[in-house]
Formats: sequence, C-alpha cells, structure tokens
Amino acid sequence: GALWAGDVGQDKFEEVDIIERGANYGWRCYEANAAYNTTQCSDAAAYVFPITEYDRSGGNSITGGYVYRGSAIPGLTGVYIFGDYVSSKIWGLFDPYGAASVQLLTTATQNIFSFAQGGAGEIYQLGGDGKIYQLVAGSGVASAGFNSQLSQSGCADTTDPRLPAPGMIHYQLNAPLWSDGAMKQRWLALPDNATIHINQQQDWQFPVGSVLRKDFYLNDVIVETRLLARHNDGGWAGYSYEWNDSQTEATLLADRKDKTIQGQGWTYPSRSDCLVCHTTAAGRSLGPETAQLNRTVVEGGQTHQQLNEMIDKGIFDTPLTTPVASLPALAMIDDSGRSVEDKARAYLHANCSHCHQPGGTGRGGMDFRYATAFADMNICAQVPLLGDLGVTGAYLLAPGDAAHSIIALRMQATDTNRMPPLGSHVVDTEAVSLINSWINSISACVL
Repeated sequence: GALWAGDVGQDKFEEVDIIERGANYGWRCYEANAAYNTTQCSDAAAYVFPITEYDRSGGNSITGGYVYRGSAIPGLTGVYIFGDYVSSKIWGLFDPYGAASVQLLTTATQNIFSFAQGGAGEIYQLGGDGKIYQLVAGSGVASAGFNSQLSQSGCADTTDPRLPAPGMIHYQLNAPLWSDGAMKQRWLALPDNATIHINQQQDWQFPVGSVLRKDFYLNDVIVETRLLARHNDGGWAGYSYEWNDSQTEATLLADRKDKTIQGQGWTYPSRSDCLVCHTTAAGRSLGPETAQLNRTVVEGGQTHQQLNEMIDKGIFDTPLTTPVASLPALAMIDDSGRSVEDKARAYLHANCSHCHQPGGTGRGGMDFRYATAFADMNICAQVPLLGDLGVTGAYLLAPGDAAHSIIALRMQATDTNRMPPLGSHVVDTEAVSLINSWINSISACVL
C-alpha cells in the first residue's frame, strides 16, 4: 500500500522516496541528502530525506518503477524496481524499511521511458525503441559473445590486435567528438550480405549484427578500444577494452574505470555509460552519418573520396541518387575555407546534439543539430534551466558576449558543470576559442 516516487534531481543527484501525507521532501533546500540552496530554509529535521540516492556515476534521470509482487523471480519479492532514463541501468532496492541496499539488476539496451506492472505482478519496461520488455531472470546484458581479450573478439587481428580484423572498413570523420586530445582510428563491420540504410536525415541505420570499433591513442600509445555492437533485439551496447603497457593485448572491462595515463586522467566508460552519449534520438551509432563521412581522405599515399569508395563497396541498401558533392558535409575545425559559424555548428553537432535535439536526453529545448536553423536552436537569449554558474545575467547564448554564455562556460568547466558531462578531464581549448569567436560574432538573435 505504500506510494513510491522516483524523484528527478537538479544536476547532481537522483532520489527514491516513499510518499507520506503532509511530508516535505526538501526541494529547493536539499537535492537528495545534499544541501542545494538553504536560504530561509527550516532545520533539516523538518524534511523527509530519500530512502536512497545516486549521483551522476549512476545516471542522469531516474525512472520510478514498482515493488515486485510477481512469481517468476522469487528473489525480487518485495524489492522496489527502478531505473535511469539516460544510463539505462535497472536497480533493485532491497529491504527498503531496513538496511535499504541497492543492487544493479541489469542494463537495458535502450532508454527507459517508464515501467509497468502486469496483473500477475511481473514488471515491464517501456523502451525508447518503442518496444515493451519484461524483466525476467537472467536478463542482464551479456558481452554479445565478445571474448575478454580483444585479440579473440572477432574485431581484431589475432596476431596483432592493434589492427582490425580482415574485412572491417576504415573510416574518418569531419568533426570528431572531443576525447581529451586522443587520436582515434575507426572501423565498421557488417554481417554478410547486410547493408546500411540512409534515412531522410542522412543518418545511417545499421543492421543487426553490426559492430563499430574505435581505438584511442595518446601520443601514439594505444590506451583503449571501444566496440559498439547492435544485438539481435535491435538494441546497441558498448564494450571497453583496456590495453596493457606492452601494447600487445587489451582486456574487456566489466565496469567504468578511472586511470592516470601520461599524466592526465582517463575514463574507460561502463557499458551503460556508452548509452549516455549514444542516444536513441541520435540513432545510437553517432559518427557514421553522411555529413561526417562526406570527405576526401589520404590512405596509403592515395587520395580518394570516402563516400564514393563506400558506394563502390556496395554497403548501402539503396544507391545514392544525389552526387556526393551536393550532399551535406560537416566542416573540419581547422578548415580555413569554411566560416566560423560552419565550424562552430559542426562542433556542436558532433559534441552536443546526441543529447540536445528533439527526443534527446538533454534538458530544455536546445537543438544543436547542424541542419537546424539558428533561430530554432532555442539558445539565443534563453535563460538557462540549470543555473547561471554564478554569472549574473547569463544566457545559454548571449549575442556578442561569450563571457555571459553558458554554452561556452560549460565547455571550459572541469567540475560537474562540464559539458560534455561524461568521462572528459581535459578542456578542448581550440574548440573553446572557436565557440567564443562564433558567439562574439553574433550581433543579435534571429527571430
């Protein structure tokens, strides 16, 4: 008979509460158990604090659920089931009226829109892919058959795992996601006789069984390999491999890991961390899209047009009817032939639009996709929803004034105010300079 609530926090904590008549749960004085703004607030004893909470290492937006009363999973009887919309983690809160311990039960392969409870007490999850899933015993995300060693994963040369497996297709991007100064190499693999579909937005939709591989190098030393795989249920999942010091092998990690490499912090993301950026709204795969791969590349001393080469390989389900030269292409950050606006919009598309677009996981109505008209980005002279970072009169974008623009300020932050918010320790100074120049060049909002 208890009423439970998964309470979305501000920008640091999410919480679980049991609702009681007349109780005060503390906002705005407290965010979960932490003081937020206690000006003119009562003593802490006046408030009811959460049964449990989690910070940004667990997710960004709690999705409340139900106490399990089914019979299929006896070990969960009386356990409150809840999840996180962004990280797709699903937890169980055991013994809520006693020790109240939380255990991670599984990680979904899509955003968790909501939970539902059937007539027999079983728990269902409403996924961001438009499907309904039932929570069953043994439903944790497996490693998709990937071996714990990269050399045996099927995505690497067995004698030198720094090289891809034969048949994987190498590709380059115009505007890569910032990865703390790391140089990256990328490959994709498709199942036999399978092809990629390009939708009207020029996003690439990969068939089940596809795998994307990305290698990260710091000063020519490979430190991490990430695989992103599309499973049989249509969902995606990410897997991080940590390289040994001798550069001979990489080992699959079970969870997030923080490490100091060459004097700088480095974060290996967990499997749920991967889905924080690889959102459903952005099509999960992110990088592979027409505007990103529409470029000339130099490989093996030969110059070629990357899209044309992929067309020749027959990897698309329908031939491109528009000449490559007429298709969109994101601007490279160092391209002197493209405008500051083109380069800034390309950077925001690559680094921000996966969350900040219609249907994305970012808060507010921002839309950073490169094809969105400036007036429709919903950023110019807009008051920020998550605070002004201590800058009086700040806007998301203040025309002609980067110093009062939250977009620029968050890029420079090294604390919890940082954007992008996950796994980055180093400020992209070149991009900060670019975004500042773009904002300072804007004279007024366009209506």
